[in-house]
Amino acid sequence: MSEPFRIRTRIDLDADGKQFGTLDVPHSSNESAWGALRVPIVVIKHGRGSTLLCTGGNHGDEYEGPIAIARLIRELDPAAVQGRLILLPSLNLPAARIARAWSPSNAPCSQNTSIQRACGAQASSIGPVTRST
Repeated sequence: MSEPFRIRTRIDLDADGKQFGTLDVPHSSNESAWGALRVPIVVIKHGRGSTLLCTGGNHGDEYEGPIAIARLIRELDPAAVQGRLILLPSLNLPAARIARAWSPSNAPCSQNTSIQRACGAQASSIGPVTRST
């Protein structure tokens, strides 16, 4: 039996329009035992149709994905969409903030699922969401 996701968002994934928010990923650190990493999320939905997940910034020193997704967020009119886009422009925000490949909390965990299990950090929390969406 699989464990339920503990990641939360206040965005209504079924509502039409363009919504901005965060995914609240549980994260324990020396500064906060009950903390959360906030991953930016934008959902653009109009009508019925398929869902497409676009992620950028898996590594904090990769800028092309976040830039392209930010442009898409700014320029895309929800009326031009038939279905739903879930946009995560900076999947690894702690690493992006310091312009490093890996997050300070879990380097080098975010790419390798076997390492994720050993690390038990942000990567193991956000990884299942990106694989099951």
